Amino acid sequence: MPSAQPEAPCDPKIFEKGECIGTIHTYPSTQVEAFVRHAAHVSGQKIDWHYAGGRGQILTLAKSEEDKSAVIQAFFDLRLDPRCTDLVPENTPHPDGVPYMRL
Repeated sequence: MPSAQPEAPCDPKIFEKGECIGTIHTYPSTQVEAFVRHAAHVSGQKIDWHYAGGRGQILTLAKSEEDKSAVIQAFFDLRLDPRCTDLVPENTPHPDGVPYMRL
């Protein structure tokens, strides 16, 4: 798992023009920041996050479904607790047999 980094403000361009592709909750903000930095690096996409309603909203400037899927896959590969995120690839079976939460 990536190491925690200090929280930085959400990139204004991503905040204003980005599309929310998922949420993360329960993890501390420094850990969410580390997850986002890792996913951006692995996927090669511009992503950032901010809190809204007590959840980390993951935003991206990715336009194609393929690029958005690469971001979601990068988060999924971190093996986050499935009860704490909806960032999972389509049609992924939940280990407990319960459907994943989706936006």
